[in-house]
Amino acid sequence: MSAPSDALIVAVALSACAPPPSEARVSRSIALSDDGASLWVVNPESDSVSRIDLSGRRLAAEIPLAPMPPQPDAGGRYEPAVRPRAIALVDGLHEAFVAGQAANAIFVVDTVAGRMTQAIPVGAEPTAVVATADGSTVYAVDHESGTVDRIDTATLAVTGTLAVGGQPWGAALGAGGGALYVTQPLLGAGVGVIDTASFQLVGFLPLADQPPDPTGNPHYANGQARAAYAVVPRPGVDELWVPHQLSASGTPQPALAFDTAVFPAISRLTGGGAALASTGTVDNRILYQPPMSVLGLRGTFGDSVCGPRDVAFTPDGAFALAAMAQSEDVVVFDANSGDEVALVRPVPSALLEGIVVDAAGGHAYVQGRSSH
Repeated sequence: MSAPSDALIVAVALSACAPPPSEARVSRSIALSDDGASLWVVNPESDSVSRIDLSGRRLAAEIPLAPMPPQPDAGGRYEPAVRPRAIALVDGLHEAFVAGQAANAIFVVDTVAGRMTQAIPVGAEPTAVVATADGSTVYAVDHESGTVDRIDTATLAVTGTLAVGGQPWGAALGAGGGALYVTQPLLGAGVGVIDTASFQLVGFLPLADQPPDPTGNPHYANGQARAAYAVVPRPGVDELWVPHQLSASGTPQPALAFDTAVFPAISRLTGGGAALASTGTVDNRILYQPPMSVLGLRGTFGDSVCGPRDVAFTPDGAFALAAMAQSEDVVVFDANSGDEVALVRPVPSALLEGIVVDAAGGHAYVQGRSSH
């Protein structure tokens, strides 16, 4: 018997968009099958993955990744043995690849039989996994060992390991598959760029700190870039969106308070595809502005939200939907201007970690990790 699922999936209706989806691939905790019939989600606290039948919006299967569900140990601690973090579907092979952070392995799931078939040892604490468009290669990002593994899906063997340093977390393959982007969420936050042909790190794009408001108002977004857990290529445009936070650690007390300590931000990086490493810049950062500020500013959050964790685009790249982990809502942006155009609140979920938009652009699905 499998453990109960620990994620709630919320569907958000959108206006349909016609263009085909981008070839870009993003590591996420939630994934849609190519035919749009199934939705897959990882359950970090249950050591399992779930398949949802979208025609009936029902749980179709829960697939355990460990021999038994997690149980409290002798000391009363609840420590999952796998703690799955991300999933990549390779529908042509009828397989899913799951990053098991606690197990130091990538788990292979037979999506037809509905069972785990193999665990591939990788570096310490893999948190991201992304597959190439043709399904021939899977890349895993190892948070604790600071490495990236390349896996041949035909042999299920690791064919290369690359040291990228720091404590990387998220990953995405650019359109065409020539560049693999890897986020560094903590000190020195930014995006590393790996040339997939040579499997070499060719550059790093730091996320700049945000200077204080010139007037000294601590309610304006400022601080050090932190918590860059995702990097998402925008369809049809040479642009990467990186949701993150700004930590205003330089604000002294008593001015430092709950509404001046941490701010949401999305950095948009541009600069030439794989050549992003040498020419990329923060083209436009979407920042929170205080409620009393002048409305209509370009590139602003219009509502008080917290914890941007993931971004998904409509297929035509016209709109971006940002999942907010802490405030538990979804902000919709005009991707050209960076202006907030809609807010989905409340999302009946908790700790939002992943969001995907279907190929027709009609629905978005949001994973709430702590919602069961």
